[in-house]
Amino acid sequence: MFVIGESEDDDATTIATIELENTMQSKELVAGYVEWVEDRLDAGYEPYMLTFMFKPIPGSPARKQIEMYDTVRRTFEKVLTRTNRRPRKEAWDRLPLWMGCTDWPIPKWDKDHYANIALNDGQHVHIMALESPHSRLRKRGILLSDHIFFDEQRLYFDAEPHLHRIHTMEIHETPGEVTDYVFKAIKSGRTGCDDILVLPRAVSELN
Repeated sequence: MFVIGESEDDDATTIATIELENTMQSKELVAGYVEWVEDRLDAGYEPYMLTFMFKPIPGSPARKQIEMYDTVRRTFEKVLTRTNRRPRKEAWDRLPLWMGCTDWPIPKWDKDHYANIALNDGQHVHIMALESPHSRLRKRGILLSDHIFFDEQRLYFDAEPHLHRIHTMEIHETPGEVTDYVFKAIKSGRTGCDDILVLPRAVSELN
């Protein structure tokens, strides 16, 4: 139903304007996360990129995301038991900081491990993981990537029915660009701004 004087072209222009505004807001939001990461690096945090890949999960993309995020949260809480002796009593800025969202592969970029993330129609989770300078792992000279992938495979995988693999990468250069990549589904609009996952949500919610 159209108001007199309006046309389909007017509607199309309005939709395009809204989409442009949403895109601009998404890019500004991602830029804010990039700045947050850079601030933490200046404070001595150590950056890693984690890619969570999953066994087949039934249901819609939204249902899959719930299961995926629950898995990431449990993994984060397990990591906390290794990085901080009493995380509930720690100041928030002494804990590790994880941020990310669901994503889908772009074969041009993700061809090296595309076969691993082709399950669930390619849906997976990217996380920018920042390891605190107060981490017990760091004080023992243990990289988070080695801890997850080599040292504690059973801790992170045996109790997780949906988890297939965690690809871990220590970041030595261009952490801002990697953070931007982690949130590329936000910038493209495929994942909503409200779907960004940040951990810990609050110290009081930690187990």
